Amino acid sequence: MVGLVVVALLGGCGDSGRGEAPAKPAGRESAGAPGRPGGGAAPGAPAKEGRGQAKGEQGDQEEGVPLAVTLLLDRPAELDIETARRALAKVMGEEAAKGLEMGPKTELIHCYMAELKDRMVMFNVARVTYVPPAGIEQHAAEIADPAARAAFRAHKGFVSVDFVGGTDLNPEEAYAMLGKIACELIDDTCIAVLPVALDTYLTPSDELKAAMRTGETLKFFLDRIVEMVRPDDGAMNEAIKTARTRWPEFVEVWRTSQGNGGFLVKAKFERAGKAEHMWVQLESIKGETLRGKLLNRPVVARELREGQIVEFAQTDVSDWLYAVKGKAEGAFTDPRMRPR
Repeated sequence: MVGLVVVALLGGCGDSGRGEAPAKPAGRESAGAPGRPGGGAAPGAPAKEGRGQAKGEQGDQEEGVPLAVTLLLDRPAELDIETARRALAKVMGEEAAKGLEMGPKTELIHCYMAELKDRMVMFNVARVTYVPPAGIEQHAAEIADPAARAAFRAHKGFVSVDFVGGTDLNPEEAYAMLGKIACELIDDTCIAVLPVALDTYLTPSDELKAAMRTGETLKFFLDRIVEMVRPDDGAMNEAIKTARTRWPEFVEVWRTSQGNGGFLVKAKFERAGKAEHMWVQLESIKGETLRGKLLNRPVVARELREGQIVEFAQTDVSDWLYAVKGKAEGAFTDPRMRPR
């Protein structure tokens, strides 16, 4: 059985993956180099396999968080330098925009570059897909959001806005600026948005564009991260096994301390052969049935909503977490929430 599993931080989406294992809360889809296709990289910025960093003629981006926002388009990109200059001026000022010049250019990809005081900003304009055509279906299969998955399959080109250099730049501040610039370029041809550091695709809704315009790009995507996990993920399956084996421990603490602490349970919600695992704030345990408030945004179980009261069977539990009187335990599948 192929399933979609969703695991997330509280307040975000759940975890998405394939099979029975809930996914981790980190970024998910594998992309090419920042803002560039996995094959056929932008001129002067050859892509590395996997999550490579941008390497341009002006210097190397140090290993770390890729700083780029990519817009997938329903046609080959045609961004002209004046449009890019206006977007840059609106966010970073006229002086920055004046320095924007044509960079390396090929028949299929060209870029505009501007040297700033401590970094370079690049606009990569591609008349090719983000990954080579032969890899589109495989890449799309790893995208949890159905609308974004369809957009990835349909896209014909892309534009990315990158920061290169400036390794001391705070990622949140960088993505605030990148999101604002990229938002100025979104039009009817844009069908998906990707902050490369998060490897997460979303379609350009009014809500997303509002977040980008107000500098909250990173937060918006972090709240919606979903990661794909395959059924043969040994570490994840072992974590689920541990949670289920130790389930009686959770039940005993719940029985004795339910009014004096916090109790979360991650459960599987299966629909039409696909499954997602989401966190629930526990309210009651009656026999083999659990009840509580859903804390994630569903991807597969679309009839549910974050904050809704849900019921599920004990057999669907895949993880748990409690915090009582200064002691916390659980979150075996979710390293960011794991008590230390």
